[in-house]
Amino acid sequence: MTAEGLPETAKEFLFLMREAGFILKLNAGRLEVLKAHWIDDDLADLIRRHKVGLIELLECEASKVKYLHKPPAHLRRGFFIATSGAT
Repeated sequence: MTAEGLPETAKEFLFLMREAGFILKLNAGRLEVLKAHWIDDDLADLIRRHKVGLIELLECEASKVKYLHKPPAHLRRGFFIATSGAT
């Protein structure tokens, strides 16, 4: 945070936006901020200042979630673990 209490990084800003109840997401590669009626001029300036970093963070999060829900192709091809039935 800066001396004025403003976020210096997109990561800090994303955290603060979420804490304030905003939902940030990507729609076809474009940044969307839900609850936009709460955005004043100062906040709009911060969003513009951190836009590229916010998009990068959201893309990174999306790729991690995608990976967690869908294993890589080489792991989806009939892979199974045989058990002997003995405990």
